[in-house]
Amino acid sequence: MLMATLVELMDAHRVVALPVHDCIIVPVSQKDLWVEVFKRNFEEVCGLTPEVIVTGLSLP
Repeated sequence: MLMATLVELMDAHRVVALPVHDCIIVPVSQKDLWVEVFKRNFEEVCGLTPEVIVTGLSLP
């Protein structure tokens, strides 16, 4: 799921995302897109809707 999300973000949306252990780091401006793409990929693979927790936001 993480790799599918990374590939889709780059190929379809031109968003660079960095995988770190069990999370993905994306620009704050792309948070909503990342949540949408990740949830869809997770549901396709697992058949469940994930709970997504976003942390570390620092908005100017």
